[in-house]
Amino acid sequence: PIAKVLIANRGEIAIRLIGAAKSLGIGTVAIFAHEDRECLHVTAADESVQVTNPDVPGAIGPYLNVQGVVQAALDSGAQAIVPGYGFLSESYELALLCEQKGLVFVGPPKECLAVFGDKVSARELAVRSGVPVVKGCTELPDAAAAVEFIKSNSVTLPVILKASHGGGGRGMRVVRSLDQVPEAFARCRSCLLYTSPSPRDS
Repeated sequence: PIAKVLIANRGEIAIRLIGAAKSLGIGTVAIFAHEDRECLHVTAADESVQVTNPDVPGAIGPYLNVQGVVQAALDSGAQAIVPGYGFLSESYELALLCEQKGLVFVGPPKECLAVFGDKVSARELAVRSGVPVVKGCTELPDAAAAVEFIKSNSVTLPVILKASHGGGGRGMRVVRSLDQVPEAFARCRSCLLYTSPSPRDS
């Protein structure tokens, strides 16, 4: 049985997860970035642990630090990690490390995350399985390729550019004119760099 769970998220999502866990009589551990040390989710949990991320500066980085999150769970005596949605909720690496360290990952099986955590492979699987998908492409190396795809396929605007990784709506940009493509592509890629070691935009 799970007696204590680490909430690998922040803000409203973390607050809801903390409330759900407490309603089940499960102890809660919050993680937080230094910038979030006075946020409500930190005080709402039974315990809290600061996590850092030397590779990704700022308030978002710590919530993407798989090793740091798992270590916080182990140090606090939590038996499970629940990421909610966004951040690490689609992380195969987190699910795998939880399994290796004897922790319960509250989410889809790692085998599913290996496919669906990457939107490119997820789309390819859908196509192979005969699932109807909207018109689109699997990979775009740069903004120029995105513009060329739109033009050569007579795509009607607006369209959505979506990073291949990143949950919770991160890395999605609506493009209503071709001159918006470069900025939208750059913003998608910047989100992707926080969530994937191998940037691929789709």
